[in-house]
Amino acid sequence: MALLIEYLAVRCLLRKWLTFRGVLPVFVCVNLITFPITQILGSFLVWFAEIFPLTVEPILYRKHLKKKGIEVLGLTKIIVASNLISFLVGIVLVALFEMLPSRNTNPYRDKAKIATTKDYLHVLEIAVAEYQMNTGKFPDPEMGLISLIEDPGIEKWNGPYLRKIVLPKDAWGNDFIYRLKNSLPTIRSAGPNGKAGTKDDIVSDYEFLSSDPEEEGEQSSEPDSNGS
Repeated sequence: MALLIEYLAVRCLLRKWLTFRGVLPVFVCVNLITFPITQILGSFLVWFAEIFPLTVEPILYRKHLKKKGIEVLGLTKIIVASNLISFLVGIVLVALFEMLPSRNTNPYRDKAKIATTKDYLHVLEIAVAEYQMNTGKFPDPEMGLISLIEDPGIEKWNGPYLRKIVLPKDAWGNDFIYRLKNSLPTIRSAGPNGKAGTKDDIVSDYEFLSSDPEEEGEQSSEPDSNGS
C-alpha cells in the first residue's frame, strides 16, 4: 500500500498536480503511518506462528528461524527495513525528477503556444495596418500598441482597432514588444524563455534582423508610467 501511494505521488509530480514540496510530506506521512503498522503486523505474525505453528511454521516462520542470525522479530525487521528502503528510494526518485532541466517541457504544448502567439501577432499586424491606412503613419513607439485601442490624439484616428479593449499578451503571459525603425514597424514576442533578442523570439513580418531588445524606439505593448 505504501509503495502504491508513493508511486501515485510521483505520478502526480510528473503531471504537475503536486510540487516537490507537496510530494515530500506525502512520503513522510505514509511511512510514519506504515511504520507502526508494520511493527504491529510483524509482531502479530510472530505471535500467530507461536500459537498456531502448524499453520504458519511450514510456510515461513520455522524456515527462517532455522537460519543463523534470524531472531524472533526478524520478520518485523525485514518489513520495516523494506519500508524504509522504499521511502529512501522514493525520495531519491522525486529529487531526480525535480532536478531534471526538461521536466517542465512539453514539445506539443510549446508548439501550441507558439501557434497561439503567432495568431495574436497576426491580429496586431492587421490592426497596425488599419491604423496606418487611416492616419497615414504607424503608431508612435513612445505610446506603443496602446494607441490601437486608445486615441493618441492624432487626426483621422478611427479606432479602436482591436475588438477587445485590452491588449493581448503572448501565450507565456508577456507583453508584445513594438518598435519603429526606418519607418517600418516590428512586433516581437520574447518567446518561451521570456527574454527578448534571443533565438526563440517570435516576430512579425516587419522584422529587421536586429536582435537588440534595448534598441532605441523599442517599447512594450503596455505604456510606461509616464505614458497616457
